[in-house]
Amino acid sequence: MSVHLIVNPTTEVELSEANQVIDLQTDFVHIYISSIAQTNFSDAYLTEVEKVKCNRFIQQADRDRFTLGRYLIRSILPKYIPDLTPLFELSVTEINKPYLPKTEVQFNLAHIGEMVVLAVSNKPIGIDIEHIKPVKNMEDVMQVCFNEQEINSINSSPNPQFRFYEFWTRKEAILKATGEGIATNLLALNVLEGTQTFNTDFWDSARMHLNTFIYKSEYLISSATVRNLRPCIKVLE
Repeated sequence: MSVHLIVNPTTEVELSEANQVIDLQTDFVHIYISSIAQTNFSDAYLTEVEKVKCNRFIQQADRDRFTLGRYLIRSILPKYIPDLTPLFELSVTEINKPYLPKTEVQFNLAHIGEMVVLAVSNKPIGIDIEHIKPVKNMEDVMQVCFNEQEINSINSSPNPQFRFYEFWTRKEAILKATGEGIATNLLALNVLEGTQTFNTDFWDSARMHLNTFIYKSEYLISSATVRNLRPCIKVLE
């Protein structure tokens, strides 16, 4: 079984409004970008069970990220599924990935620092965001996470650190889309530009399309979907 990876070049993020009336029969990828400092959120979007879970986090930043993530899910998904109750329940996969059963709408969350992003699609979707900063023991990490072609591309790049994060976010987005988690199949994923293949048990046959964006010159965001769609991106303030 193989999945083809089709990578679009990295570009500066283009901001546009997501449609207010969503046609679930038309393929789409919508990405919402938010930050703890700029987004007005509260624990009113948490269930009682989630409030207990949130309070177990020792660091305030962790509590804020969890609360903001649930705020995004419960304030945005009703645009796609109008009959959702205000505090609709979420199911969770074995790798702790929240999802909505019995619906075409699929979503994925990612966060780094004060940033939280939500990707929504009517197809399998994965997303990752990373803050571009020096990587400790970068050479050692590359040996574990990247194949020889990718390592050569990173080392020959004018900006190896940037290239590292391009590849990292793409791989994590793919594995989040398949539900396999970041700990598996890293070397089998070849995320260089062009069409590549890797083995998976997730689909019988599919094409995996990657989009990577720069946000505020210091963040890289990558999405992975099974359809070749340029994401519509909305920044929440």
